[in-house]
Amino acid sequence: MVKHYTSTAVLVTNTTPRKVLLGLHQKLQMWLPPGGHQEENENPFECLIREVYEEAGFDVTPYLPKTQKLDERVNSLPVPDYLFEEPIPARGEKLEHIHMDFVYVIEVPEFKQVFPEREYADMKWVGKEDVDALALYSNIKEIILPRCFSF
Repeated sequence: MVKHYTSTAVLVTNTTPRKVLLGLHQKLQMWLPPGGHQEENENPFECLIREVYEEAGFDVTPYLPKTQKLDERVNSLPVPDYLFEEPIPARGEKLEHIHMDFVYVIEVPEFKQVFPEREYADMKWVGKEDVDALALYSNIKEIILPRCFSF
């Protein structure tokens, strides 16, 4: 099956109580963190930076771990917190495929998000007490969010 490479930014406030930025995806009607497909010639980290800016209007760069230059030819990129293989069903003209999702959990100050309405119906900071009322995929609800709220 065809694989698409994606990056996801789970943005967690660096203050307590912890909150996580989630958007209500227009097509899926599920609450998701910012993220998307890697473009040609883009590594997972570059994708992450671009997607957060496009989807939330925030430059996440100052809050990311640094790439390490190992020698004149090799850079070591920060390792994602999670690497998920997610089956994506066929929809319209798009065939069934797999997302290889590089998921990074990043602490940031709470900011006023600006989101594209073509992609999200809503976007907000959610706390632990809000989770049960949201439509969430199990990997987000059961694996990622408990870790975010336990910092």
